[in-house]
Amino acid sequence: MDNNTYIKILQDTIVKKNNLLDKLIFLTEQQETVLQDSVMDDEKFNNCITEKSIIIDELNQLDNGFETLYNRVRDDLISNPGQFRSQVEVIQEQIKEIILKISKLQVMEKKNKTSMDLYMSKQKRELRNVKMTNKIATSYHNSMSWNSIDQSYFLDKKK
Repeated sequence: MDNNTYIKILQDTIVKKNNLLDKLIFLTEQQETVLQDSVMDDEKFNNCITEKSIIIDELNQLDNGFETLYNRVRDDLISNPGQFRSQVEVIQEQIKEIILKISKLQVMEKKNKTSMDLYMSKQKRELRNVKMTNKIATSYHNSMSWNSIDQSYFLDKKK
């Protein structure tokens, strides 16, 4: 293959990465919506996580392929910058978009992490309250059952 073909593949890879980042942003927004609901839907949340994981794997594969191809044409791009100028400019513009999307994703993920931390602490508090209530109820039941046995014993003894 010649360098023009490699550069075209690089452009296609960047476009695919850009589209995958759009999907990732959409899924992160869905995840945020699920976290904002008063009652979190675990199934929706897990589906978002699973789909995001698949997309991240695809992004990693694209990154590895891009790096491999770029290494093949890097010397020609450096030695003949005028020959590939328009194609390189298109790639650079797309990379700027990707960087903006990644920054947006980082902010969204940080916000979602905070929401998830709040949700988890709320769940822990509720679980702790349930355990404490059960402990108190058991203690009360045990103390009352001893009292009733003692009282009936005393009643029998008085007769």
